[in-house]
Order: sequence, then structure tokens, then C-alpha cells
Amino acid sequence: MKTASTNSPIKSMVGISLYLALAIVLCLPTLTGCSSTADSTDGAGAQASVQMAVPATVNKAVVLDSTSSTDPQFCESVRSSLADELGGWGGSPESNITDGADRIPGLELWVFIVGDNPTASFSAKSLHISLPGIEGLSARPGLGDEDALNAIQAWNKEKDRYEGDLTAWQAARDAAVAELQGFNLSTDQYSGIFSTIAAASLNVAPSTDVLLASDLQNNKDPQPGGDLSGSKVYVLQATPSGDMAEADSLYGTAVSYLETLGVAEQDIYRYRVEQTPDAVHAFMYGA
Repeated sequence: MKTASTNSPIKSMVGISLYLALAIVLCLPTLTGCSSTADSTDGAGAQASVQMAVPATVNKAVVLDSTSSTDPQFCESVRSSLADELGGWGGSPESNITDGADRIPGLELWVFIVGDNPTASFSAKSLHISLPGIEGLSARPGLGDEDALNAIQAWNKEKDRYEGDLTAWQAARDAAVAELQGFNLSTDQYSGIFSTIAAASLNVAPSTDVLLASDLQNNKDPQPGGDLSGSKVYVLQATPSGDMAEADSLYGTAVSYLETLGVAEQDIYRYRVEQTPDAVHAFMYGA
């Protein structure tokens, strides 16, 4: 006599119904948008499990010397490299987000143009770019995962959230690149390089990394500034005179001033003009 086991029509129909439900969730994610009141306790837990931590914000500041002693093409090349790096911030979108997607950190980027004494006059010419971070996306749960139906429903909701956030974020990044490319770099002021560094230090968050792009020919009295302890400074030094002994002397003076703001000497990196793309890349992502 046959026993009522795997051949039971009732159990077979239940099994078929379960697989159909999973197929609908996988293939037609737009049909699975249940309201929060309809979600079970298990579903809410599954949704929480696929959410990623809110990304941190990266802080960067550029002090760009466009005064008459520095070749104007130097500033344009620095701006061009900076725009390239900004355009690549966040990387390329994942080709297959079923495998998940990394978070994108927020970015606070300041660009200060060297002037006379911006700490005294509060006249620093600057550009502030602010990009929010977006949460990442975990890999899609498999059919064999515990409570697969609720887990996949939750993942589909997170996928829609991620795709919407990414589209808006990419538009904001493109707008920021255009704003940087259109920023007027010209100035008729003198080379208050150290005063401009001080102004930057008073405006940015602690431990903000700094790109100092200049010939370092400061002709204004140094000014007290904020605290750059923990900051890394990338010095991209132009040498329009070609006198390397003079350039070394100017660099030494700049290092001494940066140390008064709390920058450790081992956290100061020096680059030549021909290394501009490398210097800007290291500044954005770390040496």
C-alpha cells in the first residue's frame, strides 16, 4: 500500500506554489513591492540585512596658485587633472549588480585660489563641491538561502533604491565636474600662499588632505591658521625660473610653515610639474 508522502496532491500543490512565488520575485521584481504594513517580521529582518552602512565622507582641499609668477598653463593642467579625477570618483557602475555593488563615499572638495591675505579680509576666492555618498548593495540572495522569498523581496527593493540613488548621484557628479571646469582661476592679487593655506585650514574639516599647487614664492607675511594635524599635503611645485636650488629653498620654507599648522614632515609629498596627473591622483586617493 502506498503511503501519503511525496505523492500527496496537496503537498505537491504547495511545493509548486512556493516555486512559482520565488520565480515571480526573481523575474518580475516590479510586481513585488508590498507595503510596509504587509511585510512580516521575517521580511523586515531580511530587508535590514541587505542594507549597507552609510558611507563616510572624504575631505579634500586644493590651494592653487594662479598668480603672475606661476605659468598660467600650470594651473590649467592641475584643474584638468582634478576634473578627470572628479569625473572618475565612485568608479564605473557594476556590470552585474546581482553580485552586489560597493558603497560610494561622499566628497567635500574645496578649491582655494591664492590671494593677498584671505584670512584677514575673508576674501578667499574658492569653490566648494559637495557630493553625497550612497549606500552599497549586497549580493542577491540565492534560492537556497533561509527565508528566500522574503530575502529576495527585500533585495529587490534595495536594488530599486540603489539604481535610483546612483542615477541621481551620477548627475550630481557630472554637474560638479562642469562647475570645476568653469571655475575662473584668474587673479590679480599677490602671492599670499601661506595665508591662503591658513584660510583653507580654517574652512575644512580636521585631517583634510591638501594639494598645494604653486611655485611657493610667497611674498606676504605668513598668517596663523587652523589645525592640519593628521592631514597629508601633496606639494606640486612649479619651477618657472628653472633654478632648482631656489626651488629647494622655497620648498623647505613651505614645509616649515606647514609644520606650524600641525602637518608632520613625513606626511608631505613633493611632485614635479611633469608628475601633475600622478600628484592629483595620489591626492584624491592617497599616496
